[in-house]
Amino acid sequence: MSHPAGGEDLVNRHDMLDESRAHTVVDTWRRITQALGDAVTPEAVINTVVDESVRLLGADAGSVMLVTPDGQHLEIRGTTGYDPGRVEAWRVLPLQRRTPSTEAYVSQTAILIERSAEAIQAYPALREVLAQVTGSFASLPLTVRDQTLGVLALSFYTERRFDATDRAFLSTLANVCAQSLQRSAARAEAHLLNTRLQFLAEAGAILSRSLDLTTILDSLARLTVPDIADWCVIYLPDPDGRLEPVTITHQDPQMVTLLQHYTRRYPTHASADSGVGRVYATGQPELVATITDEMYETASIPEEHRRDLRQLHLRSIITVPMLVAGRPIGVLGFGRTTAARAYTPDDFDFAQQVAARAGKAVENARLHRELQQELTARLAMQQVLDDTNAHLEDRVRERTEELQNLNDDLQAFAHSVSHDLRTPIRHITSFADLLSRHLPPGTDRAARALDQIKHGAHRLSATVDGLLVLTRSSQQPLNCTDVALDALLTDVIADLDVSAALHPVEWRIGPLPTIRGDAALLALVMQNLLHNAVKFTAHIPQPVIDVSASHREATTFITVHDNGPGFDPTYAHKLFQPFQRLHHPAEFEGTGLGLANVRRIVQRHGGHIWAASAPGQGATFTFTLPD
Repeated sequence: MSHPAGGEDLVNRHDMLDESRAHTVVDTWRRITQALGDAVTPEAVINTVVDESVRLLGADAGSVMLVTPDGQHLEIRGTTGYDPGRVEAWRVLPLQRRTPSTEAYVSQTAILIERSAEAIQAYPALREVLAQVTGSFASLPLTVRDQTLGVLALSFYTERRFDATDRAFLSTLANVCAQSLQRSAARAEAHLLNTRLQFLAEAGAILSRSLDLTTILDSLARLTVPDIADWCVIYLPDPDGRLEPVTITHQDPQMVTLLQHYTRRYPTHASADSGVGRVYATGQPELVATITDEMYETASIPEEHRRDLRQLHLRSIITVPMLVAGRPIGVLGFGRTTAARAYTPDDFDFAQQVAARAGKAVENARLHRELQQELTARLAMQQVLDDTNAHLEDRVRERTEELQNLNDDLQAFAHSVSHDLRTPIRHITSFADLLSRHLPPGTDRAARALDQIKHGAHRLSATVDGLLVLTRSSQQPLNCTDVALDALLTDVIADLDVSAALHPVEWRIGPLPTIRGDAALLALVMQNLLHNAVKFTAHIPQPVIDVSASHREATTFITVHDNGPGFDPTYAHKLFQPFQRLHHPAEFEGTGLGLANVRRIVQRHGGHIWAASAPGQGATFTFTLPD
């Protein structure tokens, strides 16, 4: 096996060491080079260097510190022999603080101190730490082609001199360590790229195979740990304006419980001016590459809050919004608990890619959930409507039967009344005529009384006939055919009784269409409307009756207008009710059933009828019939 540069020189100088030490150095160097050759990751290289260099040089403790991604700190990445409490206090070391390690890093020169008194004098900041220590120190920059990766620090609890062999060995060891770190970093970068590609592939599969929001978020968060993050928290807004951590993932279940308690105790609001709330409010991602102890101490939060926050061990965080059409719908938070794995700008960009994919998946899941809820609501509403319709159908059936029974009773009543009244009416008329013929001369008063009796009997007979017609028009089935209105109107006018008219009627008949309907019932409609028009123009010097038709929107409009006395339009609605009249019988005779009968017939044809007028301006009746 070939030795790294300087290895043969160390062996050739064995005369400066005793034979036992020379054998140990060569053997240890062989183990170091073999271990470094086998080391794949930066962590494996660091552990090899720390363990073997401390053992080889007889040091009592040692550590490897690497520069953090922000280039402002050194962080302990591997250590042995030091008090854990003291290590934690010095784990992240700002480069502005003057120490042997920071000076070795900045100057790219080895710092070797053989006595602690010299260290205290050269570095006053270490006075308190070194007050009880007597020994020597070595801080070696890990440099490759003018790029310093970090520092190898060794501590000896007793004073020792660093001879030429020691210095050569330490220099060579630092160089080999730096080269191994660089190679392992390159391999780690390739591994990271492969990990990211694999992550995106698996994330795509997760996001595409499910539309359940909880499943998507939980699966995505678990996928990020531990390769992408130590912590992963996904926040979604709730109706109260808070950002609810709907998913919390960590390798240690106890840490998950700890963060759940923390988020409940210190809720985040969407309008907060810092942290997760600010990212959601602004839609801008944030990267805090390194969180130092000083940052914890200077945070403007209560001491109890600071203590709880420290328990999360956050050393680097990325907070990115999940956007849909530029609008934040949630926040994705990644955290790492060691500065050694601090997030870099590349990690920041990658996190935004993940958040973009997650945002689309969350929006799709949200839309799917809303559609499912709407579908469920519609199905429930449809069920209610079906139940209601079933109930209504039963009620309609019941009411139809009740109405049919009532109509049957009404028809039977009308027939019974007509049968029972016709004979007494005939008797009244006959005896009145008989008495009129036998009245002696000079009994004019008795003659007038008998005329009133006969007139009343005639009105009663007309009312009975009107009731029968109304009953028949409401009950008999429609026999619909094509009806030519112009021919029908000619027949109706020919049959009209115009004997009461003092002057001839001027008929103005416009073009009339052929419509679909029951010819007999439609003739009854026109007969009633024209009879009324003739009756109410009987005393007009120049009576005029207009009949016209128009068509629009699949409906035929038929209008009958006269120039009679008209009526008060306030009471127009009473015209079509049985026995309702707007003129006294002494002025115009009638039973009050004709227009009620017209309305029934028009409605049975699917149409409507209405009247318009003003006193002294005649009357206009219009009815519609659908095509």
